[in-house]
Amino acid sequence: MSIVKQIATMEAEDLNRLSNSEQFSTSNDDSDYPRTPPPASSCMLDPGRAEFMQCDYLKKRPAKSRACLTNRDLETTLMEVKYEVATELAKILSGTIDPALAGSEGVKMDNEEITSEI
Repeated sequence: MSIVKQIATMEAEDLNRLSNSEQFSTSNDDSDYPRTPPPASSCMLDPGRAEFMQCDYLKKRPAKSRACLTNRDLETTLMEVKYEVATELAKILSGTIDPALAGSEGVKMDNEEITSEI
């Protein structure tokens, strides 16, 4: 599996965990519900944010190596990697979209061409 697919899979798992957080809760105590966020002076990150930051870091690694190998701009290659990850993430999440929310107009990608289907 390529690094791009691994990053997209990690992001999909993070999104799944965040959208179904009650299933992944480690606390059985609901006495402090609704939970209050930590104070602004706290230096700790919540685990969900830390995992998204890790995914962002992992996107920079292949971008740096591609930029060095092809002698191109780092920002351009980083945008390419982010696009590839977003495309893979969309492929992973496409099966989870509720048909009622999907809309009446479909979009099909063929060889980097986007066409609209009704």
